[in-house]
Amino acid sequence: MKYDDAAALFAKAKDKNAGKPIGNNTRLVQVGSDYAIRLHETNIVTLKPDGSIVLDSGGYRTMTTKSRINEYASEIHITQDMGLWYVHVRGQTIFFEDGMVIPATGQVTANDGYMMQKAKAKVDRMVSDFIKGYVNKMLKDGIEQPGEGDCWGCAMRDEARPDNIEPMGYDHYLCHFEEKYYVPTIFFQALDEKKYPNPGLIMHMMTTDKQFMKKEATIILQAYFRKRKLGIAEHLARRLV
Repeated sequence: MKYDDAAALFAKAKDKNAGKPIGNNTRLVQVGSDYAIRLHETNIVTLKPDGSIVLDSGGYRTMTTKSRINEYASEIHITQDMGLWYVHVRGQTIFFEDGMVIPATGQVTANDGYMMQKAKAKVDRMVSDFIKGYVNKMLKDGIEQPGEGDCWGCAMRDEARPDNIEPMGYDHYLCHFEEKYYVPTIFFQALDEKKYPNPGLIMHMMTTDKQFMKKEATIILQAYFRKRKLGIAEHLARRLV
């Protein structure tokens, strides 16, 4: 979709404040002089008057986000390899970053995808080792309740943010990984994010069945860190430069 196409389509919106519905949970909205494709609460594609395009996943590197960007960002195609996204445009292949700008003409400024690949591989290993250690501790000591000795960075939440992920940043997770610091808050946050219809029953089954605890706790923690691994890796990549 080009800027002029977006302007013409937006003009047909019945409610300009709400934007023009163009797909499931997807709207075309106007932001100042720009037009944006908004998926849930994130402007994943922003079309500017000069013809440039801004891409942003909002931290959600999902199949739906990738599909919407590929559908509405003209001449841009995103692929995924080993959990990382790559942007293909005008013969270039560039590592995807939230907030990256694709100019209307000319080459796109390349970024250091190698550092991100290196950081992502390292974080994958760290997360895997951390989850194993965390689950082993639960099997040995049971499920501890959050308390005063918990990590305050993990406990803080920003309800104003739609994604509600890590308002304090990702650096403290690297400390958790390196120090094997298995605070109860992480598991309870992970359990809450899974949105089980009956979390009390899940907790009861975990405390009475060690094999169920091992399997389910691993799944819960994997889902929790899956939403955060790219953010942690991007943070680590900046430290590695």
